[in-house]
Amino acid sequence: MISSAVLQFRYIAIEGPIGAGKTALAERLGARLDATLVLEENENPFLADFYADRPGAALQVQLFYLLNRHRQPTMLRQADLFSQVTISDYLFDKDKSFAYLNLDDNELFIYQRLFDLLARDVPAPDLVVYLQSPTDVLLRRIHSRRMDAEAVAFQPDNEYLRELN
Repeated sequence: MISSAVLQFRYIAIEGPIGAGKTALAERLGARLDATLVLEENENPFLADFYADRPGAALQVQLFYLLNRHRQPTMLRQADLFSQVTISDYLFDKDKSFAYLNLDDNELFIYQRLFDLLARDVPAPDLVVYLQSPTDVLLRRIHSRRMDAEAVAFQPDNEYLRELN
């Protein structure tokens, strides 16, 4: 049973590494609380180039995700959907973790300036739930996914996922 204390939180974000179960938890909580659900959009037209190590693709991927992660919560704010409980399977700030792993210093400089500008518009969650799991469990979960577009395109090696974790 979910306590009435949870309902004091209007905007709940679920965060954690790839394969931790963020979306599954967000969907369950959303159904239980009859909440608005905001799921991260994983479609990114630059992913294939990124995984093929094409020069410049890392910045393109990061900027595309950053702009998507900015658009979703700001649209919610404009629609005033925060009058009810909203649950998201990502935290806007998480994008920065990937940027620091994937971008070189010059790209990171550009990215950081845009991030700082966009972050002003994004509402902060009232509660962040961070899921943790050992790296070997995350790898097993990621490799067992069949239909998820991100999982099909992205099979991280142990070291990358360990650093992200």
